[in-house]
Amino acid sequence: MGLRKNGVIVVKENITSSNKLEVDTEDSSITRPYHDFKRIFEKAELCCIKEKPQSHMPRGLYPIVMFALRAANSPQSLSETS
Repeated sequence: MGLRKNGVIVVKENITSSNKLEVDTEDSSITRPYHDFKRIFEKAELCCIKEKPQSHMPRGLYPIVMFALRAANSPQSLSETS
C-alpha cells in the first residue's frame, strides 16, 4: 500500500548549518544541509507544502526542521505550486 491520494508525509530532521554532509562515526548518524533535503524530496517526486523550524531548542544542537510533503503529481500539490 502506498501513500493515499491526499496523503501527507511529515519529515522531522536535524539540519546542518554547513553546506556539507556531516557524518558522526560514533553514533552512525548523518546530518544533511537544507539543500540536500530539497534535492532528495524532488528526486522522490515529493512536493514540500509546508516547512517549519522547531523552536525553543537548547543551544548547541543542530536546528530541526519539519517538512510536510505530498506527492508532486497530486492535485493539491499542483495547485499549491502554481
